[in-house]
Amino acid sequence: MKVCHDSHSSFYRSPFGAVPCQSTVRLRLTVEGPEPLKECRLRLWEERAGKEVLLPMQATAVERTGNTVRQVFEAGYRAPAEPGLVWYHFHLHLADGLLYYGNNRDGLGGEGALYPHEPPGYQITVFRPHQVPTWLKRGVMYQIFVDRFYRDEEYFLEAGRKRLAQQQGLWQADWYDTPFYIKDAAGRVTRWNFFGGNLPGIKAKLDYLQELGVTILYLNPIFTSSSNHKYDTGDYLSIDPLYGDEAIFEELVREAAQRGIKIILDGVFSHTGADSIYFNKYGRYPGVGAFQSPESPYYRWYLFRQYPQVYECWWGIDALPNVNEMEPSYREFIYAGENSVVRHWMKKGVKGWRLDVADELPDAFIKELGQAVRSLDPEAVLIGEVWEDASHKISYGKRREYLWGEELDAVTNYPLRAIWLDFLLGRADAARCHRRVMSLYENYSREHFYAAMNLIGSHDRARVLTLLGEAPAEGELTEAEREQYRLPPAQRRLAVSRLKLLSLMQLTFPGVPCIYYGDEAGLEGYSDPYNRGTYPWGREDRELLDWYKRVVKLRHEYEVLTEGEFQSFYQGEDVYGFKRRGPKEEIIVLVNRHVSQRRRVMLAPPGGDGETGGALELLEGTVIDAVQGPVELDLPPLGAKVIYYRKKKAYGKRGPALPRRAGVLLPVTALPSAWGIGDLGENAYRFIDFLQAAGQGIWQVLPLNPLGEGNSPYYSPGAFAGNPLLISPEQLVAWGLLLPEEVRQALAGIAGGLKAGRVNYALARTVKDKLFRQAFARWREGGTRGAGGSLAPLGSHYEKFLQTQAYWLEDYCLYTALKGEFGGAPWYEWEEDLARRRPESLARYRRELREEIAYQAFLQFLFRYQWDRLKSYARQKGILLFGDLPMYVAPDSCDTWAHRELFALDAQGKPAQVAGVPPDYFSATGQLWGNPLYNWERLGQEGFAWWVRRVRHALQFFDYLRLDHFRGFEAYWELPVGAGSAAAGRWRKGPGKRFFEVLEEALDGLPLVAEDLGFITPEVANLKHIFQLPGMKVYQFSQAEMLAGGERQVVYYTGTHDNDTLWSWGVENNFPGIGETCQVEAMTPQEYCASIIGQLYLTPAAWVIVPMQDILGLGREGRMNVPGTLTGNWEWQLDWGLVTGAVTQWLGQLAAASGRLEGPAMGTSGPDLRR
Repeated sequence: MKVCHDSHSSFYRSPFGAVPCQSTVRLRLTVEGPEPLKECRLRLWEERAGKEVLLPMQATAVERTGNTVRQVFEAGYRAPAEPGLVWYHFHLHLADGLLYYGNNRDGLGGEGALYPHEPPGYQITVFRPHQVPTWLKRGVMYQIFVDRFYRDEEYFLEAGRKRLAQQQGLWQADWYDTPFYIKDAAGRVTRWNFFGGNLPGIKAKLDYLQELGVTILYLNPIFTSSSNHKYDTGDYLSIDPLYGDEAIFEELVREAAQRGIKIILDGVFSHTGADSIYFNKYGRYPGVGAFQSPESPYYRWYLFRQYPQVYECWWGIDALPNVNEMEPSYREFIYAGENSVVRHWMKKGVKGWRLDVADELPDAFIKELGQAVRSLDPEAVLIGEVWEDASHKISYGKRREYLWGEELDAVTNYPLRAIWLDFLLGRADAARCHRRVMSLYENYSREHFYAAMNLIGSHDRARVLTLLGEAPAEGELTEAEREQYRLPPAQRRLAVSRLKLLSLMQLTFPGVPCIYYGDEAGLEGYSDPYNRGTYPWGREDRELLDWYKRVVKLRHEYEVLTEGEFQSFYQGEDVYGFKRRGPKEEIIVLVNRHVSQRRRVMLAPPGGDGETGGALELLEGTVIDAVQGPVELDLPPLGAKVIYYRKKKAYGKRGPALPRRAGVLLPVTALPSAWGIGDLGENAYRFIDFLQAAGQGIWQVLPLNPLGEGNSPYYSPGAFAGNPLLISPEQLVAWGLLLPEEVRQALAGIAGGLKAGRVNYALARTVKDKLFRQAFARWREGGTRGAGGSLAPLGSHYEKFLQTQAYWLEDYCLYTALKGEFGGAPWYEWEEDLARRRPESLARYRRELREEIAYQAFLQFLFRYQWDRLKSYARQKGILLFGDLPMYVAPDSCDTWAHRELFALDAQGKPAQVAGVPPDYFSATGQLWGNPLYNWERLGQEGFAWWVRRVRHALQFFDYLRLDHFRGFEAYWELPVGAGSAAAGRWRKGPGKRFFEVLEEALDGLPLVAEDLGFITPEVANLKHIFQLPGMKVYQFSQAEMLAGGERQVVYYTGTHDNDTLWSWGVENNFPGIGETCQVEAMTPQEYCASIIGQLYLTPAAWVIVPMQDILGLGREGRMNVPGTLTGNWEWQLDWGLVTGAVTQWLGQLAAASGRLEGPAMGTSGPDLRR
């Protein structure tokens, strides 16, 4: 006979796992045999009520195949109204007797076994529904043993050493020394050693913790005590002076909160120190302690056997006298009173408590403590230190109620730690690993499983690296050998590889990953004191630390890793994996524990509608092609894969695929012009004509915003505004706003100040501003009929412009007018009421500056009107306009003034930190841009509304947008203000996937191109792939890869505005990319550039865009910008004389031969928009 009940299968047990009180559980049993089963009963034991329930099971299905009868028995059971454990098994009534079916002999749930006697039961945890705060479940925790984390020297020298002298502690002055104990013959510590780590030290390293991705700090005890571990509390209401004081602690809490980090304290409430206010065994504290007199107010807290020398203490350690937790005065002191310990510290911002040795605390104490904590802060948490499966833990003969919904929010997940260590160290295969994981998952409620404190290391266990390196067992070594032991190189490499797998599982598994300080930096050490060594500042294992940063970032980036459904599985003995599934995406984590052999794994495609929008391997940032069928993966020894699937229907409309086209990069400012700067006049239309004649389909321009410092378009004072210098005066004549003679006089005055081939920004500003003010005056007067123009059409457009653009225009025009009013001073130097945008001050200046405000609005209207006409002309000619959206704005900008809260600014409004990039192939020293960074947390809280408006606004101007510094959306380089070098920064996580999800939902597709140049990681590639954004490749950096072809949805460049010209680069680099038959000595610049351009046109890349300078074969004189420099940039200007018919014909033939010509133009007839 074959019998089966699988508690891990929804067919046999539904719902899965723990259930709320009074919910119905449906249980099934299948029986196969030669004869039908006579009867089947479900036997349940409600442990809390001491009640047996015996239910008949109905045969809901009977199938006969040959000589075999298969029956499905089913029964529904309603869980009790009170929480507790229910145990069940099955009674099978045969013709010749009774058999039992129950849990397997391991007690792990899943498939059970037949027994001739009463079997072990399956467990159902019945709980009262309880919501754990979301911040805990989404968090990443970091445990700090304060004395060993970081020493702030100033505080230590001023106060710490005094405290050491008071308690006769020993200072280990060498921070990198190994900790030790001085003990007497009985094993008692006689002198405590200290390294001097303190709370100011933690505060000094908050930036490090933020960069690591930590959101929760769990501090080992910090209250006054005599030891270095502080579990022997001397005074619950004071910070140990070695660590700091209350003011320092409050400052730490406040500064941590500013970085999105919450603090949890260690609550040691089952015992105190013998050397304490309360026990006062050594008389070191004022007042009378319980040891000194039965009249002490604390006497009833303790349990004396023979007063005063014999008393109950924790595990026989007389320095830790146990307390009677249910003593009313003790409960009043700890949590119930107005001046209780819990209230005192939570008022200072503490967000929760980790209960030390929860097994030693009565359930009633924990319940009341939890109620007190949550009454003070509903978002606060209580975490219990429990070493076993907390759902059925028995301590001191009593079943514990930790997870019944009335006590703890979470428990320490030591069982999971043991499961994973056994798997990685070969003590259990993948199948057993899976079964043990499923047992925990089944026994815990979903809330508790997803809130479990998933630790790998702790102060109570040997360092995980030591364990993973298969160090000798501690018992085999002497104390001196344990102190000195370090893993040999080969074993350490093995340990590091294993720890990378272990931390990957930890950071992608349901629950709260907790990093024990220094594990991420490669600390080794046997158990206490060697597992409590100092953090190795400056000596970190960079491979491990970088890995930890990556996997923590992975967890934060993909919401499905914190909230998604969980499914455990295995393949063979060595591969363990799990799936995390959400409504929009699915992630599969796979780990091969074998140290020398590869493993092949087959993955079925995701379930549901079967439609996936692509699959990625997230650790490598690569696309997996076969997403509609099974995927075969190769796992290297000690290797892992993280596979990401995205559902097609889960998100908004995607951007259009790039058509096969060729184009030219030319800033509008670089157009030929008699005004000292290119503009939207006749030459812009002529350039579009050239593009059409030359078979080009794309005109890429640089940002059109007002220019900033150094005339940079990437340092703009207005993210939404247009550059007035691009307004064409000639078109104002046609519209009756200027007289022809006014234009002629202005041109005559400017001619002598121009230099051929160079933009003169200063001269253009002076002359154009004068003309535009004349035009504005005439606009106010109604125009001039002498020019033959009419303002009537403009007027209707103007009114519409003011209405539709008010969301940015009003602030920008006021800002620009105020700049003029205050002599160009930055807004953070204006009078405070105005800098802080107080309504009365804004209203006053709007009145006083209304004419200048109107003039600025007039300029913005003219720019937009002229651009819209040019865009329409480009569309007629079949030319796509490809714009550029700068990542950042200038520190002194309308945007930082009007939306101060969206930027990382200090109290004055100046940048708190600034943007840049580390050294890369653009610049060996990096780039220190100086732009203010975004307050991405605030932007996210507002649904990235400012950015959505900005992108939507920019798409009014262009067919496609280049996202400048795309990698900054994944992670950005943060530099301190005043940094002397761009190398002095650190990476900070950007808004990532969530940002583009919001954009995708808000916009009709994403016609975007990612500028994915510079230091590009797999994480950046993943972001680009998930949203199917085309990227960029530049010949000067990637010639071999580009010429090899392969990728289609990509934009190829010979160079960008930040590169030297192709010819100049070729000269410096010995002309890479030319054929062997070419005679370099006889090659002209034009021939060399034409050779490279021709090769790129023939690649599969959708777009090939070439700077105009490279089309013309110009040298260094044509370079547009040198990154990291402030002067002499953005000045190159095109000479029409170089744009010959031969150039036009060559480009057209090249476009035709490479299949890059567009079809019929979109409407070849229409009004002449040049006028």
